[in-house]
Amino acid sequence: MTDAASTTTTATDQTATPAVPAPQNYVLYRTAQLGWQQVGYVIMPMMLASADAYTPPAGMALGLDAAGDYPAGSIYTPATTQTAATATAETPASATGT
Repeated sequence: MTDAASTTTTATDQTATPAVPAPQNYVLYRTAQLGWQQVGYVIMPMMLASADAYTPPAGMALGLDAAGDYPAGSIYTPATTQTAATATAETPASATGT
């Protein structure tokens, strides 16, 4: 006699677990001068899984610092990448002859 319970198999949950991104070095820096802290002044370094994990306060931004080169108090210079919105600039009046 065969036991029906011993011949059945159970399905296992094989749902893939999404990969967690490895934390990266970021710096919180000033985008507007405040007192003696000039534009680019690094407030603090931090490790985040992504830049979306933290929303900087007004007058500050996050910058990727993969090598960890910018300690607090240093000056961070963000990479200059142009987008369609920033690539267009007004032509000065002196260049147009007016």
